[in-house]
Amino acid sequence: MFTQKRRKIIILYNSLIILLFASIAHAHCLWLNVSNYLPKLGETVIIELGWGHRFPTDEVIKKGWLESIYAISPKGEKLSLKRLDPTHFSFTPQIPGVYLIAAQIKPGFLTKTTEGYKLHPKRGLRNIITCFRYDKRAKAIIQVAKKNQGISQKVGHPLELIPLKAPAQLKEGDSLPLKAIFYGKPLSKAFLFATYAGFSEKKNTFAYATMTDENGEGSIKILKKGRWMVKIRCKLPYPDKEECDEYLYGATLTFEVR
Repeated sequence: MFTQKRRKIIILYNSLIILLFASIAHAHCLWLNVSNYLPKLGETVIIELGWGHRFPTDEVIKKGWLESIYAISPKGEKLSLKRLDPTHFSFTPQIPGVYLIAAQIKPGFLTKTTEGYKLHPKRGLRNIITCFRYDKRAKAIIQVAKKNQGISQKVGHPLELIPLKAPAQLKEGDSLPLKAIFYGKPLSKAFLFATYAGFSEKKNTFAYATMTDENGEGSIKILKKGRWMVKIRCKLPYPDKEECDEYLYGATLTFEVR
């Protein structure tokens, strides 16, 4: 009896995991690759837009999709980046501390039909399977001279991951505590997926996964030194079901541990 019950629980758990990964498989991620996450004062760094399903390099984001990209200084000042080409930008930190690079794509609709995906709400389409209104943001941590000023700053994205410890203080085997906030409030019971550059070349494959607690906090085990990405998602019902089914918010955080 116990064995049968346990087997059913395991099957249910595995089914939920399969459904979870199936649900994230179709959704592209936006992330930021940085040439040097721990530069010297006055050293120019290059920021690259990452897009797709494989970190750190996958697809090239389409022209015109980027809504904004900028830096926030340790003092909370918003700074412009120099555009080098459609997917690369440069930035030179002038004071010690933590700089945040923030980016977002233009929000829009994505509808899955029996004929494939359409960048369009449900209205006017046929053979609809599901639809979501997406909002995708990305953030990177650049730490200059290993100063921690500015590490807990918020960018103000609807869905955001806040590091509770500076990555420059970590080493392989440590954990990075994070706080997930959704419109300024802690987001509990949300999955965090993390991976590092070189872990896998397969799509939607992550080195570590955990869930936020009632305070919206969770920790990522740094299994290997290097460049990391953490992603989080949040879904909400869309108010007009004739137009779309759900809101889908996505956010990533990239950093480096040496």
